Amino acid sequence: MNYIEKHQQTLRGLAQPKWKRAPLPVDILEKEVSPAAFLVKGNTPHIQVNPFSNDMNTHMQIGVLESEFVDHLGQSFISHAAAKSQNGFHIVSSRDSKLDFPLQIHYKLLDDAVMSEHNLIEVQPGHSLSVVLKYESSGSENSRHHGKTHIVVGAGSRLDIVRFQNLNTSSEFLDNIHFQVGEGGLVRFYDYQLGGYFKATSCQSDLLGRHSRFEVYNGYLGFSEDKLDLSFVAKHYGAHSESKILGKGALGGSARKTFRGTLDFKSGSKSSVGQEEEFVLLLSPDVNADSIPALMCEEDDVIGEHAASVGRMDSDLLFYMMSRGFSEEEARRTLIQAAIADTLESLDLQEIKEEILGAFESRLLESRAAILHPAKQTSTTHS
Repeated sequence: MNYIEKHQQTLRGLAQPKWKRAPLPVDILEKEVSPAAFLVKGNTPHIQVNPFSNDMNTHMQIGVLESEFVDHLGQSFISHAAAKSQNGFHIVSSRDSKLDFPLQIHYKLLDDAVMSEHNLIEVQPGHSLSVVLKYESSGSENSRHHGKTHIVVGAGSRLDIVRFQNLNTSSEFLDNIHFQVGEGGLVRFYDYQLGGYFKATSCQSDLLGRHSRFEVYNGYLGFSEDKLDLSFVAKHYGAHSESKILGKGALGGSARKTFRGTLDFKSGSKSSVGQEEEFVLLLSPDVNADSIPALMCEEDDVIGEHAASVGRMDSDLLFYMMSRGFSEEEARRTLIQAAIADTLESLDLQEIKEEILGAFESRLLESRAAILHPAKQTSTTHS
């Protein structure tokens, strides 16, 4: 046995992910797309907000090649979401738009509705903008969201964007979001996947300019037979660019989750830094949690770090909290909420932050039995 065969045999003996990619629903292209009820509020007089038109195409505004875009949900899904969209907005910042006065778009999907959304958000050079996208269901029956969003952030601009998905537990949420960040631009993306039994999301950020920055904070829950497929990619093109990917969540019942965090340093991204971390709490021995960090590099002067931790709650910490008057359920629920709250620490919109944490607390109260099941101890760390 030669050197290569020996190591191939060793690799085959290691644990392999059981669920590599979430299969999209077989009827994804068959159901008729329907309009969704929505509400727009916020600092709208100072922000240009228009219905999206499929004639718009700004993929080349900053200069990234469209071929570099990684479509994690498949070309069929992207083409479907773009061609059949009956919802979506073209949002453009102004010099008067501010981070502490967000534009809020609140969708409420009807029972058995299929919403197809196509958005374009442009933050002009030197501007600041906050956008909140919230998704809820009006009933208890299945509804489905298909989304495609393209975001262009100009030089020296700042964007805070919150995506909060709280559909009912019978629904499906599929969404693809693509950022392009110019020189000195900063994007902070807060993504919370709470509702729905099927959650498949893809996020890519192209850090095109020097000193561009991208931060994504992701929080999620999965119970019963929920399926989660979460992908986050930071592509560094500009020198001195920075990225951060942080995911935290909890899984119970027989939920299945795949979390992908990818740092990709392209030629020319000298002195760039990327960091990717995911932490998930297992609340049942029947869950399946795959964490797949990846690091790719074409430059020699960069720093890339990634880590994944999967395991049960700290028994010593649980004992300490219970000795101070917490019940076991309260202690477990508090630790899960604390993990989610950590991803919201840098969000300046206090009202939105409280709303998200309140929704997570409600979901945990509804899933009392799930958070009390013992979990098998499993942990992995990479750096």
